[in-house]
Amino acid sequence: PVAPVAPADPVAPVAPVPVAPVGAIGSDPITVRANGTGISTALQAAETLLSHPPGTRWQSFWCGLLESDIGYVPLNDTWSRTVRHRPNFGDSNDVASPQRCCRLCQQEPRCKSWTWKDGGPKRCEMFGSAPASKELVPGYVSGLSAAEASVEAARSALRALSGLS
Repeated sequence: PVAPVAPADPVAPVAPVPVAPVGAIGSDPITVRANGTGISTALQAAETLLSHPPGTRWQSFWCGLLESDIGYVPLNDTWSRTVRHRPNFGDSNDVASPQRCCRLCQQEPRCKSWTWKDGGPKRCEMFGSAPASKELVPGYVSGLSAAEASVEAARSALRALSGLS
């Protein structure tokens, strides 16, 4: 696809610059411009996210893309931790919703991805790797930690840019 670019000099028109989609954050599409501006922006956004991750207090906390009805399958032999929903044991055991599971993952430095499971006792499974694969499972919700999401965004931007050449 080609997107028109506003000329720097109103008298001298600039040729359209090819763009490539690299994904989305929520409902906002992310594109990369072939002239390098987009890739620079994507990498800068990833770096900013790594250096300023979401807070752990509910007032400053946020999750990225949540994948409904998807269960993540981690790499073999990766770190993992399962938290069962037991709110009477405190906030760190309250996994009543996918957002609470996401928040626990953000608080755990080893966590790179997570799956929240509904049906039976609610539980949050955190993994020390990005998913090796994904499964369609009704009632599950999965996502990435902020750090892993920024890494994936940078990889997607690089793949998209290499596909433009």
